[in-house]
Amino acid sequence: MNILKNDGPAAGGGSGGKAHGRALAAGGAIGGKAHGRALAAGGGIGGKAHGRALAAGSANINKLGWTALSLILPAMILLTWLYVAGRGLVPALLLPEPRIVMEEFSRQLTAGTIIGDISISLMRILKGYGLAVLFGGGLGIVMGMSIPAERFFSLTFTSIRQIPMMAWVPLLVMWFGIGEASKVAVIFMAA
Repeated sequence: MNILKNDGPAAGGGSGGKAHGRALAAGGAIGGKAHGRALAAGGGIGGKAHGRALAAGSANINKLGWTALSLILPAMILLTWLYVAGRGLVPALLLPEPRIVMEEFSRQLTAGTIIGDISISLMRILKGYGLAVLFGGGLGIVMGMSIPAERFFSLTFTSIRQIPMMAWVPLLVMWFGIGEASKVAVIFMAA
């Protein structure tokens, strides 16, 4: 019998057969193998599905395992913090107990001081990052469009990138002072 014809088992979804075409893949197979999207998505009775459905199921299990694994380190840090601070192994001025930290956080939250502090920090970040985007984006466009400009600036920028950020802090404080400008400059250089 010719299984390539439309009247054979491949067209009607034969029992126990193996089909690689759309007909059986769309209709499913009993005890058979199908390598199409429909059976892979919908499964089959006793068949093998080689598709997205199985991959998605194993990815969810894998994702759950990695999520659980990623929580181990933060839990260990918290337990170590509780132990060290609770036993007084480190002075409370350097490492207060988590309970004290949470009490102070809630006090500042109800007083509104933490909201003001966060908004000041966010404004500094926006200023520094915004300046970096304008300056870096503009210079990047110029360097990308002009080979002489790229050659002119490339060595200087490559050299500056090699200097660690912490080495810039004293210089920026000397140049811009200890006020707002030096803090924005640090963010500008880091961005």
